[in-house]
Amino acid sequence: MLLRRRPGAVDAVAAHLAGADDPRAADHLHRAARRAAAVGADDTADHYYGELTARLDAVAVEAARIRLDHAAVLRRMARHEDAVRVLRDALTDLRRHGSPAEQARAAAQLAESLAKTGHHQEAFQLLDTHRPPQDAPPQLHASHHLARGFLCFVTGDYEASLAQARKAERAATGDAPTAADRPAVADGVSAPPGPAAPDDESRTSGAERKSHADRGAEASRAALLARALAQQSTSLALTGRLPRARVTADAALPYAEAHGDPRLLAAVLSVLREHARRSGRLHEAVATGRRALDLADRCGDPEATAFERANLAEVHLLLGEFTEAAALATEAVDEAQAHAGWCLPYALTALARVQLRGGPRRPGVPGTRELLARAADCLSRRPDRQAEYEVRTAQAELALRDVRPDRALALLSEVSGTGVAVLAAWAHLTAGDPARAAEVAATEAVRAAGAGEAVTECEARTVQAAALAALGRTEEAAGCADRVRELAETLPYPTVLRRVAHAKP
Repeated sequence: MLLRRRPGAVDAVAAHLAGADDPRAADHLHRAARRAAAVGADDTADHYYGELTARLDAVAVEAARIRLDHAAVLRRMARHEDAVRVLRDALTDLRRHGSPAEQARAAAQLAESLAKTGHHQEAFQLLDTHRPPQDAPPQLHASHHLARGFLCFVTGDYEASLAQARKAERAATGDAPTAADRPAVADGVSAPPGPAAPDDESRTSGAERKSHADRGAEASRAALLARALAQQSTSLALTGRLPRARVTADAALPYAEAHGDPRLLAAVLSVLREHARRSGRLHEAVATGRRALDLADRCGDPEATAFERANLAEVHLLLGEFTEAAALATEAVDEAQAHAGWCLPYALTALARVQLRGGPRRPGVPGTRELLARAADCLSRRPDRQAEYEVRTAQAELALRDVRPDRALALLSEVSGTGVAVLAAWAHLTAGDPARAAEVAATEAVRAAGAGEAVTECEARTVQAAALAALGRTEEAAGCADRVRELAETLPYPTVLRRVAHAKP
């Protein structure tokens, strides 16, 4: 009414709109400020400009929060470059108008997106610059530790990744003991407790008493714990501690299920699938991997879906199911190529492995050399230490097929991890040094057996048997081959049974 009847009463209109929190208040506050300044009423102008600035700052902070929500959607869609752009804008606004805690939250999300696009150094610098204040909520501290741990993981520092994930667990649980802190149980490992079961009273009235904020805090805590434990598990496995890794992944599962996010559950199942594969529980790995793939596919995350297909293909390959492996790996490449994201080298390498082992090749699909060349090119554009391991070991397999053991050993010298020693032993044998091959294989077989890595133990003893036979130590070679057959039939691991029969890599 005032605006319609007295449009020239700038001060009155501005005060009225501001008091009503009307969206038009900013324009009229600006008019009132300029009018006051023009007539020398500087105190009044200062008041109007102050109120106007506060309103605009609040709008900027709200816009930044909306951008954070938008970026979360983009990340789920695997549009990481777009997410980086949106998060940069959010952080820019929050640096000017937001609190240190809000800046730290945006920086953690941006750091993880930068890690997915290969900008690792910038991501580390962001986390160093925008650390959570001491009085920030525990969830924010946990998120920061997880972001730093993820960066450590993709750059190959698995011990640092493990340490950060443990800090995240500690922050999420309010400094309660973590899996690493608690006494070991009978099998030498321990696990954190899962989500608490409700008592009788809470079953009847807890839901009514619990506020929406409480439920949100519990959901956030469950998600953080699932991520922290899954990250610990993966790092433990890659540093040779598979039994503890398995228990830690088992502990992550109920938190992921309690949270209810299918993306999170798929990620935890992916870790469990890999542990089952390495332990030789191949049919369990297929079932778990299929469940993870179904969840990832349902979520609409094309990169996670491609990654799960690629890994499931490799499990089918171990079972000798070449047609299924080829179909999954080819589909993984098709999906990954459409986005050219972080999962592409994994998909290309999985398909190359299928071809190396004699799997069927769909017409029009590139050959093994081209697939691995493209995978290596991905690494030059977007470094990822674990992807590099996959690519280099596959390239070493190809070099062995080409009878180029020196090339294979050079490639293997660039990486470390499960399977490297087995391929190195085959390379030494191919190069005419069976004694060195037998020594490397025997050491790896003992390590793998102690770590519960049944698949690697089978493969190491297979090359050990071949090397011992080449040395004329036929009785020892037969003993190794018998151990392989016994273990492979128990698992079962059919492809290694054929391999030990022919003593070929």
